[in-house]
Amino acid sequence: MKEVSLLKIIDREVTSSELKEKFLISETSKLTKLPTKTIRYYEDIGLIPPPRRNNSGYRVFTREDIRRLKLIKKAKYLGISLEEIKEIVDLAFENSCGDFEERFVKLLNDKVIEVNETIKELHELRKELVNTKENLEKNKDNFKKDCKAGECENCAFIDE
Repeated sequence: MKEVSLLKIIDREVTSSELKEKFLISETSKLTKLPTKTIRYYEDIGLIPPPRRNNSGYRVFTREDIRRLKLIKKAKYLGISLEEIKEIVDLAFENSCGDFEERFVKLLNDKVIEVNETIKELHELRKELVNTKENLEKNKDNFKKDCKAGECENCAFIDE
């Protein structure tokens, strides 16, 4: 029989870390691509349950913990708040897939609406920035070189 790292399951190599069931925080960090400090923070705020400790007092994470952390990371990337992530993680690991999917889809729909509104606001801001810049350039002859803008009675920008 070949070494564990050369085992093939579903036609792909399986590393020894994939066969393990318990992981120290450094291994968990590598598998989730999250800093150890972030993992500890998620534990502190209750996004993941406190992991068991080994005899030396080190945190020992499970596959489920790693799946939770991966879900948290993906949800965070999508701009979901930590409070909403807590709800989603709880649903994912305590309720049915259907309950999880229903709530997550609603949350994502709400996020899309929020992003669309932000994009609209940013377009409006861009227009205002361009207009202000053009007005200032058009009125640059009104700027007096020998006074302070904050004290000038006819500042082309402040008094516009």
